[in-house]
Amino acid sequence: MLHHVEINVSNLGVSRAFWSEILSKLGYKLTAYWEEGFTLSNDEDAYLTFVQVKEKYASHNYNRSGVGLNHLAFRVKGRSLVDSIRQYCLDNNITCLYDERYPFANGGNDYYALYVEDPDRIKVEFVAT
Repeated sequence: MLHHVEINVSNLGVSRAFWSEILSKLGYKLTAYWEEGFTLSNDEDAYLTFVQVKEKYASHNYNRSGVGLNHLAFRVKGRSLVDSIRQYCLDNNITCLYDERYPFANGGNDYYALYVEDPDRIKVEFVAT
């Protein structure tokens, strides 16, 4: 079982606003906060920690097509919650990926999902269970 994931971010404040708000819809809460980072947890799944990238690495831009993390996917209880998260993203100018094929961008009618980008362009997936 996965215990936790730690992600370096380019702007801690912007990332905290994005991740705290969008994951609150899945029951995640801010469980730790310090000068260089914060942690979100929902007491059921692995927790997520976000850390301000060190300045000497700040010029290294993330690319999900390169070596490393491609995306994070979250199980969502039902299609209506996926739709609600999508509406939140549209209302808050969060980039929705493959929006022209929403909600079946992965192909087929049984995989109901939303794909968005975080402030550092990490792909985040919300898939209805």
